[in-house]
Amino acid sequence: MRIFLTTAVSLAAALLAAPTSAQKMGSKNRDAPKVTQSIAFANGSKIEISYFAIAQGAYLDNMLKADGKSYRTRFNSMAERAPLGKLSVSKDTMIGGHKVAAGDYKLSFTISEEMKFSMSLTPKSGDAVKLPVDTGEAASKTARMSIQLTPARDAKHATLAVVYGKLNCSFAVGGNAESGKDGASHDGAGQGKGARSRR
Repeated sequence: MRIFLTTAVSLAAALLAAPTSAQKMGSKNRDAPKVTQSIAFANGSKIEISYFAIAQGAYLDNMLKADGKSYRTRFNSMAERAPLGKLSVSKDTMIGGHKVAAGDYKLSFTISEEMKFSMSLTPKSGDAVKLPVDTGEAASKTARMSIQLTPARDAKHATLAVVYGKLNCSFAVGGNAESGKDGASHDGAGQGKGARSRR
């Protein structure tokens, strides 16, 4: 009985200490809040995003180290099995210069051995849309990941801005998916470009 109880306690402790799913690496992200945002345009199109606001901490720091390959590998493996969130678009649109067909997508991030991030939108069937993330440095460090949808001045486009720690980038959303033109010129957002720090 003592052996059984010891084993049970050890197993429970291991489960409590283990990182949870959905790319929520690290015990501090076990209770990461879920955030949902949406924009409905006058032409009837709508974009909605939901994600877990993971905390910036040691895991990100370790991923960005030259000897952090094991951290990067694990983070990337979770992208396919348990993505960070989801994105839905009601009509074909452009995001960061890439055509995104109407539908529901798994939202995840990956990092290469060259320390380059990508945002992946994976449909229920077919190939994922991979958006290169050209990160800049935010003026201040955020406690948790923030993904913000902001309508552009012309009310026909939007900006999808991602901030994680001091990493910062934005994507233009909207435009003519048939012509391949997005809304990059409307509010300065581009193809995953990092915003400059304001000093």
